Amino acid sequence: MKKIITGTILIFSIFIIAATSNAMQQISDSDMDDITGQAGVSIMVDDFKEYENIQGLWYTDTDGLTSTDSGASFGITELSKMVHINAITSYDTTSSNPSNLESPGRDLQGQYFSGYNYFNHNDQTEFISKPITIDATSALPALSSMATYNRDGTQTDIAGVHVGLGTLEIVLDKMSMTLGVNDDTPLDGNNDLDAANAEDTYGTLNLDKWTFAFLDGTLEIAPPTGDASTEEMASFSGQSGIRMTINDFKMYMDMKGLWYTDPDGLNDSDNGASIGLRNRGQTLY
Repeated sequence: MKKIITGTILIFSIFIIAATSNAMQQISDSDMDDITGQAGVSIMVDDFKEYENIQGLWYTDTDGLTSTDSGASFGITELSKMVHINAITSYDTTSSNPSNLESPGRDLQGQYFSGYNYFNHNDQTEFISKPITIDATSALPALSSMATYNRDGTQTDIAGVHVGLGTLEIVLDKMSMTLGVNDDTPLDGNNDLDAANAEDTYGTLNLDKWTFAFLDGTLEIAPPTGDASTEEMASFSGQSGIRMTINDFKMYMDMKGLWYTDPDGLNDSDNGASIGLRNRGQTLY
């Protein structure tokens, strides 16, 4: 799950840079005085809708297990999904949305339930809207704190990129994915795999609606010396790589339905069936 969340945040941070919105966090005059003249980027995406389809994504092993094996491919025979991204800009107790969260323009597209704490400010008792922010800094808060602790309290500032996660939802809707096998040249349009199950599939994974509502959090990315102790610092010096951490993260997630479908069952008289999860909601910190 951690890898899924981290990957979602990274991919999202890269692809939203081209889009902007006015869904900005309200700040006081005194806060504005501190911000004036600073550099950085604030971004938000709203009313985004995209259909995606993949007709074949394969991993190919060209030599198989033995010298007489011609190899084969494993992968996705078909994948389709709808993606929605909407800014979350306010909290309204009169809202028709069970979460009381609101978006300008098109309504939020995810599935929400009451009973969850959607607040993200003042010890989780208030809600404030936030844009996505990207800043380069000489002292990343969390990674610098880690390095300072690991060096026996010696103040150690770690430079890198600081990404503030905005308040927004990402919804994957009506996703269907079928897995199968193919020959070692899967892109030629012909499945010439010499196997009894060449035309069979592993079944289909169907996702009704998967809601991610990002409410709070930061992502820090730095070169590899960030968590090194005093003794380790010298050996890391000059190396390349990435140190990354997520802090103050809060996200509501709901899975309306995730099903594994076997369309043909056990025999010719069996219509098949599906097994899976339904209405699975939770808050992640």
